[in-house]
Amino acid sequence: MYWLFVSVSNSMIVHIQDAKSPKQAWDTLAKMYNTNTQAYKMQLKQELHNLQKNKMNISDYSTKLKNLADVLASIGALVDDEDLMAVTLNDLGKYYSHFHTSIAVHETFLDFQDLITLLISEEMKHHHGIDGTSPWYSVQCSMERGLIGPPRQR
Repeated sequence: MYWLFVSVSNSMIVHIQDAKSPKQAWDTLAKMYNTNTQAYKMQLKQELHNLQKNKMNISDYSTKLKNLADVLASIGALVDDEDLMAVTLNDLGKYYSHFHTSIAVHETFLDFQDLITLLISEEMKHHHGIDGTSPWYSVQCSMERGLIGPPRQR
């Protein structure tokens, strides 16, 4: 019992100080941890489903979504690509409505990263006023993503 008391934070000792055995103390701690984990899981799921893009760019928005999914996975609540895609597509608004339609009728399943790549490209086209047919479009997109640098000065 001594090892439990020295291993537990002071705020938790109050909950196990009256335990009659180490097992009873351990069961109390496990129950409290499980309750906290369930509450935390619900909180994270709500954050995931309530996250709004607002004025974030696609990259920042997808990073926040992915981070929430990773934290959920770390506590045993896996979020698959379909869930991430559904959350993303439902929050994009009218400007991206054609993505929602084309993904829904797409013959092969795209993963979350494929969707984000397409959305970033579309965002860049919109941001730069490019129609996607310009020969410089792919260069501009690559520069924005940091895949290539600006032209070198001689």
